[in-house]
Amino acid sequence: MRTRISIAFLVFLLTSTSQVLAKDTFLKVLRRSGHVAVVKFSGYDDKKLDFEFERAKLKTDVNLREIKVVCFDTTLAAIEPGEIEDSFDVFTLADGVTVRGIFKKMNSSEVKALIQEDHLEPRSLPLASIKKVTFGLKVLDVNRREFGTGFNLFGKDIEVALANAFAPQVEQEAQPLKDAMADDYLNTLGRRIAAASKRPDLDYTFKVIDSEEINAFTIGGGRVYVNRGLIEQTDNESELAGVIAHEIGHNVGKHTAKNLSKQLLYYGITVGGSELIEQKSEKWAEVFQQAGGVVSFFVMMKYSRDDEREADYLGVYNLYEIGYDPNGMISLFEKFKKMQGYEPSRLEVFFQTHPKPSERMENAGVEIAKLDVRQLKSDDPEFQTVKLHLQQLPRPTVSPEQPALCQMLVADDTLQVQAAGMAWYEFTVDTTIMKNCQLKGEFVASGGAGNDIKADIFDQVNFLNWKNGHAASSLYSSGQVTAAKVDLPMSQSGIYYLTFDNRFSLFTNKAIVVRFAAEFTRK
Repeated sequence: MRTRISIAFLVFLLTSTSQVLAKDTFLKVLRRSGHVAVVKFSGYDDKKLDFEFERAKLKTDVNLREIKVVCFDTTLAAIEPGEIEDSFDVFTLADGVTVRGIFKKMNSSEVKALIQEDHLEPRSLPLASIKKVTFGLKVLDVNRREFGTGFNLFGKDIEVALANAFAPQVEQEAQPLKDAMADDYLNTLGRRIAAASKRPDLDYTFKVIDSEEINAFTIGGGRVYVNRGLIEQTDNESELAGVIAHEIGHNVGKHTAKNLSKQLLYYGITVGGSELIEQKSEKWAEVFQQAGGVVSFFVMMKYSRDDEREADYLGVYNLYEIGYDPNGMISLFEKFKKMQGYEPSRLEVFFQTHPKPSERMENAGVEIAKLDVRQLKSDDPEFQTVKLHLQQLPRPTVSPEQPALCQMLVADDTLQVQAAGMAWYEFTVDTTIMKNCQLKGEFVASGGAGNDIKADIFDQVNFLNWKNGHAASSLYSSGQVTAAKVDLPMSQSGIYYLTFDNRFSLFTNKAIVVRFAAEFTRK
């Protein structure tokens, strides 16, 4: 029988325990397959939701969803007679009291969880105070993770104020459609999705851009823009909802704010928050000028692969929680993949700033497979009405004053290159739409006695030879150096690779700070 316990008493119970765990934490683990084993706890990956266990000096990763019970007292039977699975995780404490909640993290001394009382409250539970945790499959993976962490110079107020300050310039350059029916519909749909997101406290706004290009972007602070061409290309509301949920995911993860923070460091902007907000900083003007304008800066902002993956991940669960079929994301990716072959110009920016559709389909599909998506909503008559309305409006015109200079970010990262290892970034050059393309960037290496790395730029064929240890011809080679700047003309279309080679160092990892971008004008 479960007993309710006050949060105050729970905190007292957990903080007053004098029991101390041994240095090595051993657990009795019952998998959902029925397999039971006593293992040593080595670590927990709160992004992949994987436990790392050690048994007989062999380490193995086990996803949390494969585990039914973890017993901190290895003498316990894993499942008591008559015990049933709860809609939450169930924490059985040392005195036999049970509390419900959501497991979030674990290390060798404590478990971090959300504990259910009147509402979910974050708590740290010392391992010595827990007998066992019974995991509930009904707890969504997204509720176990944390988002928006990492390097970020902006608090919420500055992030929102910057977005509000940039918005007038964006809307001056980007030609908003200014159609009440379309904007009202997009705002209603977008805010409904955002209200169920992991960051519902932002004041979200959604606007339609009068452009044939298939794309959508956010400037952070809850401001999202969707091109008319994208709405017209979607077949049902769940496809459009998937795009909106992805952009909301960037806001939840604070990806734009984190990218802007990197820009501050890269361009040496050291002014205070108020000056940034008022846009008195000449440095910001320089940043936007180099990017080809405010719109190009945000449209061409290349999020990291992890950011894009996280935005899709959040989008899947966001759609599911409001009753939309997240398979709409998959069907849209499939459509874009086909369009790439016969109408590439409309997807030019989309493919430059997002991972390949096949990769996104695979990542989203893994999460959708965990959900029961039967009988979820896929379309709405209002969507079809708005889509028809858009198709009947005059076609968009391209302003002759639209900036032509563009910048495609290739890498803006701090990466670890393992000893005797290598790493690389892939990017695409399309000279049918990119004129006077120059790859510009710099890198700095640290680690070992020489603080050195070897950088190369290869076309696709030579990259494959290099990767497999064969002779390869590079477009650029730094040699073994600590730092270098690169300014390389890219005159032919193709897939290219910026590589970092540490195979000459058998024992030392190298940390590389790297920033590269392709600068070009649109034809």
